Amino acid sequence: MNSYVTNKYIYIMPNFKNKEEYLYDNKNKNYPNDHLYMMYIFDWEGQFVKLYKLSMPVRYFLVSPDDSFILGSCDDLKSGDLSIKKFKL
Repeated sequence: MNSYVTNKYIYIMPNFKNKEEYLYDNKNKNYPNDHLYMMYIFDWEGQFVKLYKLSMPVRYFLVSPDDSFILGSCDDLKSGDLSIKKFKL
């Protein structure tokens, strides 16, 4: 599970699937199984706020201090190199 916190929210990307389920997930099938795309956001009281589904799976992520965007690391499927993608919240 990947997580990140800001002054306002707690961001969590858990992997609830086993390997077989992960491989049959269309968004993930070409990515390593540590790349995730579903992000759960909670406030500091533990209340669920929102579920974000990123347009592509990421391995690690950071959230901007003002909670306006996410930077996520991902393996580029064409070159195999690490790439950084920006996702607007």
